[in-house]
Amino acid sequence: MKQEYMRSFMKDFYNISNKINHIRNTSVTFSGNITVNSAGLDFIDTIGKNPNVNMSEICLILGLTKGAVSQMATKLQGKGLIKKEKSKDNGKDIYLVLTKEGEQINQEQNEIRKKMHEGVKEILEGYDENDIEKIGKFLSEISQFMEYYKIEILGGTEK
Repeated sequence: MKQEYMRSFMKDFYNISNKINHIRNTSVTFSGNITVNSAGLDFIDTIGKNPNVNMSEICLILGLTKGAVSQMATKLQGKGLIKKEKSKDNGKDIYLVLTKEGEQINQEQNEIRKKMHEGVKEILEGYDENDIEKIGKFLSEISQFMEYYKIEILGGTEK
């Protein structure tokens, strides 16, 4: 591979990565002047897709610790976006449910994500099926390499 291609690719790769990080680190203000960050939106999306999900299930779905889930649930509950309900069966399990405001924000953020997906779809329509398969394979291999690289950078631990 020519060195100039590699430099150009890495420049584009870092550019995309930085833009994704910027998007993930930017809070979004929704109707009702409620601001939610990307982690909160993922949390709301998960509750929306999994009605009456409990805290332990959220941990598994999102790959978060119980402490992180508890903190996010408390934060979103404070904003009036979710509510915690005790299980009617054993009174021990706590289920998370979107409030009316939470459902509205979930609907709005799904519209935003839909626009992003439509944009990517439009780009992919410029490629044939063989190219798309190669792009998919390439992205999968980069993802696997980045997981390896992350572990190496962190000294062999998964943080």
